[in-house]
Amino acid sequence: MICSNCAAPMRDVSAFCPVCGHPVAHKPAIASRDKLLGAIAYISILPAAVLLLVPPLRKSEFVRFHAWQSLLYSVAAAVIALVLKLLFAIFTIIPVVGFLLAWLSIGIGSLGIAILWIVLFVKAAIGQHYELPLIGPPAARLATRVDS
Repeated sequence: MICSNCAAPMRDVSAFCPVCGHPVAHKPAIASRDKLLGAIAYISILPAAVLLLVPPLRKSEFVRFHAWQSLLYSVAAAVIALVLKLLFAIFTIIPVVGFLLAWLSIGIGSLGIAILWIVLFVKAAIGQHYELPLIGPPAARLATRVDS
């Protein structure tokens, strides 16, 4: 086993890292079904909503978290797309390099949205509880609510 804090090797039965003293939390393994459902939540808005609405599918907090994060990420991506569209309109007014800046901003923004979506999909598929900086905490709060 490897320490998550300092990457020092240690025995599997260790409660604390022998190098840095960081406590080792043994988290329960996430079921394959939950990993698959968590990844499916990132396909689009519809599967995420279905995972939150169908009672047998929303029993796992892992699945609820990724479904909520997927919905919030979709809203954030739409807002970013609108901002990029506005920037495109503004940049095209600038003479000479404006058109280049407009297409460059659209390309980099779209690539960033797509890469982050792939990262979220893969993290859910391998069973990691990965929280985005601004979207993750509200998704975690919504996932832990009893009535969600």
